Amino acid sequence: MEYDRKSAREWFTLYFIPCFPIGRNEFIECGECGTNYNPEVLDIEPPSAKELFLHECYRDLRAGWSLETVEKAIVESGIPQEEAVTEIDKMTKGKVWQCEECSAHYAKSVRRCPACRPARGGR
Repeated sequence: MEYDRKSAREWFTLYFIPCFPIGRNEFIECGECGTNYNPEVLDIEPPSAKELFLHECYRDLRAGWSLETVEKAIVESGIPQEEAVTEIDKMTKGKVWQCEECSAHYAKSVRRCPACRPARGGR
């Protein structure tokens, strides 16, 4: 992503007339959207491929994928099953429900089983 490192001077003003400089502000301007950020933003490490993948899995859980399906995808990506279960538990904060018809597990935020369509907690 492109950005510009910029600076602006602050001035002491007397009756709205700039008299002398009193400081300098540095900032980073995003080349895409024009938003300004503190220079420390350049010190932030970008997320790893694993972190990005787990974030996608979290989105999938919230979109209605079953815990079993997401766990399988995580394990297939090369993450050990124990770690996959731990990550899913973090994502759901332990708040899950089980579909009465197909026995699949879903995050509490999912209202209906996409396969069976029964309402959570009964019909």
